[in-house]
Amino acid sequence: MAEVFRPVLADRLVFRLVRRGQVKPGHFLREGEGVFLSEAGRRLVVEEWEKTLQTTYQHRALRRAVSYRTTLRLELYKLEKHLIGEQPYTPYRLR
Repeated sequence: MAEVFRPVLADRLVFRLVRRGQVKPGHFLREGEGVFLSEAGRRLVVEEWEKTLQTTYQHRALRRAVSYRTTLRLELYKLEKHLIGEQPYTPYRLR
């Protein structure tokens, strides 16, 4: 599921945070050979991630508004049905 939704949710979140100037150099820590988010940076990302998951859109098949959190759950149900042999899996496509 991570790869299916990475461009739709995670990548867009990162670009949005950068474009809006919400992520600042102070949100990062240099430790040894790596760069990590500070506590404030992690808090910001988690808060924005939760907002992203709560965002709704008009689902074409269901013909109603659903959140991305619900969409993730629906995709997992589709994958489960595929794994137990009930139906072939057709991945989510952003249109």
